[in-house]
Amino acid sequence: MGCDKTLLVFEGRTLLARQVELAWSLGPQTVFVVGRTPAELGELNAHGLPDAPPGQGPLGGLATVLAATRSAQVLLLAVDMPMLTREFLLRLLRECRAGLGVVPRTARGWEPTAAVYPKELALDASRAVSEGRRALHAFVEQQVGRGRLRAWAISTNEEGLFVNWNTPIDLPRGTTGHVHGDRAPL
Repeated sequence: MGCDKTLLVFEGRTLLARQVELAWSLGPQTVFVVGRTPAELGELNAHGLPDAPPGQGPLGGLATVLAATRSAQVLLLAVDMPMLTREFLLRLLRECRAGLGVVPRTARGWEPTAAVYPKELALDASRAVSEGRRALHAFVEQQVGRGRLRAWAISTNEEGLFVNWNTPIDLPRGTTGHVHGDRAPL
């Protein structure tokens, strides 16, 4: 993207603020923002949790939050997927069972950055990161095979919920922010 995606403004809020508000609307005990210090979050109602170790991608973030949480489950919610809805995420949470997480699966494959992971995966996630295995999709496949995660088939009419913003061309009209030194498309 060439910029900090969390600070892009869509429909009057930054992507980070949107996802934090969405997470709180689900009724959790705590909302963590991995990869940010508390000072970086400013007035956002969330707990900053620096990656440990940094730079390990989504699996590193998952390992960090699984190690830090006391909750039985963690909803991993990517900041660059602003089309996800409260209703969809509530349905996802209802699919979970004790010790068993749920990962949406579309016709394109896994959607592991909008999924629920059980606390029991903390050691496996940490081990994968420490061994240099950073691919979240591979981690999901492994855990599905072990019966610790299960796939949740997503209909084609819901696939638009998983659109993520990785390049300036992905941004919808009305999104603002600094992308490659210029304003994002209006």
